[in-house]
Amino acid sequence: MFYKPVNIPYYLLQYEAYARRLRPGSLMNSIESQIKNYRAGYNGERSLEPMLAELPDKNFLIFHDLRLSNNLYFFQIDYLILTSAFFLILEVKNIAGTLQLNFATHKLTRSYNGKIETFQDPTVQSSILCQQLQDWLSIHFNSISDIPVLDLVVFSSPGTYITFVNGTPEQEMGVIRGPAVKQKILSLTNEYGAASLNSKIFKNLPEQLLVANHPKTIDLIANKTVQAEELIKGVRCPSCSHIPMTRIAQNWHCPICGKESPKAYISALEDFRLIYGPKITNRQCKEFLGLDSMTTSKYLLRSVHPTSIGKNSNRIYLLK
Repeated sequence: MFYKPVNIPYYLLQYEAYARRLRPGSLMNSIESQIKNYRAGYNGERSLEPMLAELPDKNFLIFHDLRLSNNLYFFQIDYLILTSAFFLILEVKNIAGTLQLNFATHKLTRSYNGKIETFQDPTVQSSILCQQLQDWLSIHFNSISDIPVLDLVVFSSPGTYITFVNGTPEQEMGVIRGPAVKQKILSLTNEYGAASLNSKIFKNLPEQLLVANHPKTIDLIANKTVQAEELIKGVRCPSCSHIPMTRIAQNWHCPICGKESPKAYISALEDFRLIYGPKITNRQCKEFLGLDSMTTSKYLLRSVHPTSIGKNSNRIYLLK
C-alpha cells in the first residue's frame, strides 16, 4: 500500500506560482524550462503508480518522494518500497528516445529527434542512494542494518529503447522499463524469501520515515534568482490569466476578457503562500490582492478560514 502517496512536489508548485507572476522574458523562460524538466520527472514517477498499486497491500509499504537527511546533506528517493525481507529504491528516469548505457564509462547517451545528448549513469546515482539509506538506517535503527537495500533504475517513458555496453548480467538486470516494474518486484520477493525483519521495528519504521521526511522548498527571492519587484501583484483571471482583476461589488472582473469570478482571490492567496510562506498580515493581503480597503482584505482573509496569532494590528494569519 502507499504509505506516502504520489503527490506533486511542493517545490514544483512553488516554481509554478513564481512563473504565474512574472512578465514574459528571459527570467520567465528560464523558470518555465525548469518547470518542464521537473514536470517530466514527476510525470514519469506518477506513471508507475498504477502498477505499484497492484502489489499486495500486506506485503509492501510504498513511499513516494522521500527526502531524508544524514546530518550533513539531504538525499531524495523517488520511490522506497519496504518489505519485511528487503528494502527497494526505485530511481525513475523519464527519458524518451534510443538510449545506450555504458557501464564502463558511466555515460548514458540518448538519440532523439536527430540530437545526441549525454547524461550521467543513473545506476551510479541509484547505488549512492542505497548507501545513503543504509547509513541513515544504521544511525536510526542499528538492528536493521543487515537487511538488504536494493535498487532499480526504471525508465518510465513507453517510447524508450535501451541498449547496454560493457555491462555484466547483474548490472543489466538492475535497469528496467516501466511496464516491467511490478513483475520485477515480485520476482525479488521470491528471491529473498521469508521475512527477516523484526515485526515491531517494521511497524515503527514507516512512521519514522514520514517524520524524518523534509520536502524540498525554494525561495527564489532569498537566493536572488527573482527580485521581489519583478513579481506581479493582484488577482489572476482564471479564464485568460491576466493580472490584475478588479474587485467590484463583491466580485472580481477581468478588464481583458470580461469574465467574472467571485472566488478568484483564493488562488492569489495560494500563490502568496507558495512564494512568501504561510504567514500573512491584513496589510500584506490588501497590497497583494490590490484592494482599497483593509476591511475587505480582512473579510477575504477570514473567508479562507486561516488560523491566526496575535491581536489587532499585530495579528498574523496562517494560510492553509
